[in-house]
Amino acid sequence: MLDQAHLKLDMRFLRTFSTRLARCCLLIGLGVMAGLAGATTQIGRSQLELPKGFDGPHRSYPNKSTEVLVYVSDQAATPAILQVAHVKLPAVPPEATKEVRFSATSNFLQGFLRSFGANVDGFRVTEPEQVLLGDQLAARASWHGGMKGAPAKGVMYLVVLGQGVYCFHAFGRADVANPQLASAIDAVEVLRFHAHPKESEERN
Repeated sequence: MLDQAHLKLDMRFLRTFSTRLARCCLLIGLGVMAGLAGATTQIGRSQLELPKGFDGPHRSYPNKSTEVLVYVSDQAATPAILQVAHVKLPAVPPEATKEVRFSATSNFLQGFLRSFGANVDGFRVTEPEQVLLGDQLAARASWHGGMKGAPAKGVMYLVVLGQGVYCFHAFGRADVANPQLASAIDAVEVLRFHAHPKESEERN
């Protein structure tokens, strides 16, 4: 019998993590990022080619199991943000079916979205849909609403892989043309995952 505890985060932890993740986004206006436009970012088993015109990362560790990277479009461009988060968990049992894994992945995604949406006015979100990131099963949802008085929209993705939950979130202004947001979404859609955990991850 599949142990459901392996497939669900403790909700108190999830709320705390997601709230801190949302607060981390609000820090991007402080201009604390160093320029790394067009570089490659790697976190856990994921590897993503950053689109040009993004500065970062602003790196934080909300707890000992979580690493968060935030990138922001440069000041000359329409505001857009790209988040990459990695949370270490007990491994998902290998006997989990595709349906069970997508259900768990969707639950994670909805939890992250609920917490993030608490900071968004008029938050509206689509139902999670099943997609592939690299060759991995993922859940994706789009949202729209208002942030700091401006229309905003975004797309959030979530992957459960081995001992990691990976959350990729691109969002920005929605009332004007936003090519930076489009490029951030495109970057997530073509990211890659390593076939095996790194040696350091296997030891943890």
